[in-house]
Amino acid sequence: MKELTTRYRQSQIKAAVKVNSFLIEFYWGLGSDIVSLEVDYKYGGKFYATLSADLRKEMPGIEGLSESNIRYAKRFYQLYAECSRNLQQVVEELCRIPWGHHIRIINKCSNNPNKALFYVRQTLEYGWSRAMLLNFLDNQAANQLAYQNMSYPDFIPPKWKVPYHPSRKLKRN
Repeated sequence: MKELTTRYRQSQIKAAVKVNSFLIEFYWGLGSDIVSLEVDYKYGGKFYATLSADLRKEMPGIEGLSESNIRYAKRFYQLYAECSRNLQQVVEELCRIPWGHHIRIINKCSNNPNKALFYVRQTLEYGWSRAMLLNFLDNQAANQLAYQNMSYPDFIPPKWKVPYHPSRKLKRN
């Protein structure tokens, strides 16, 4: 019974990860569409509210279609779209962390894609929870040192001091 329960829970986690990946891809595409079509300029300030209402009407009960999420989708795309070097790899990395993490990163690194990618990669490398990510995002002094020098202050635990490398796998505790 224990083995069946474990396999079922592992399947649930794998399914949630896949769903998250597709959701992030949807937000990426939505942001791309908004930017490329310049719809917020063409349709004015009510664009996001109207789009949100229309999507909710077409898909009742679906979460994640709020006006603020649609605005975040645009900001999400704009933040990383300029990473022309290996854009496909960047998008793949972005799809591996939850949308709530992205919102926090967007809020703290909105004009700095390299800094944002630093936090995405650190989250992937160390499996940071949202609370842990917020803690690092809010600790500006330590983060500036880590981001600029890729070296960490002494108070950061040793297991978090290894710089990101794309060949490393996600570590789970």
